[in-house]
Amino acid sequence: SDGSTTNPTGMYIRPYFHGNAPIRDPKSPLFLCRSEKMTPDAAKILPIVAGNDLTVVWHHNNVSPPDDTISPSHRGPCFVYMAPMESNGQGYSWFKIYEQGYDPTTKLWCTDVLRENHGKLSVKIPTQINNGEYLVRTEIIALHDAGTIGGAQFYPNCAQIT
Repeated sequence: SDGSTTNPTGMYIRPYFHGNAPIRDPKSPLFLCRSEKMTPDAAKILPIVAGNDLTVVWHHNNVSPPDDTISPSHRGPCFVYMAPMESNGQGYSWFKIYEQGYDPTTKLWCTDVLRENHGKLSVKIPTQINNGEYLVRTEIIALHDAGTIGGAQFYPNCAQIT
């Protein structure tokens, strides 16, 4: 993506049915793409060339400051995974293509960097993958309550690419 086009949920991003509420159980079927049955699919599949950047954007409730990304209290890492589309995210189909946690030099978590970038994160699609259709799962883990059982808050979403 050249960063010039913003696509709404439902176009290339699989619709999710739980608003911005976190998922607290990593065994939940909602963990995959925030949809219990992983349906309905998005309307389209985004064409992208392996080796190019895909820019994902997170928003909290709206796209205008100060409520544009995630609460400053929700600090934690970000991950991006891919899985072949035909797997529908089931089983051991996911492979990680990006992670950013805490940087001890800057003292910033990925979520801090996201806030500075107005929710935008660019990730390179691996050049060594086979051509085909894939799910891309983006995920933020907010750690502000992680000191308790079930306290970590997962925020995954999925897009469809080819």
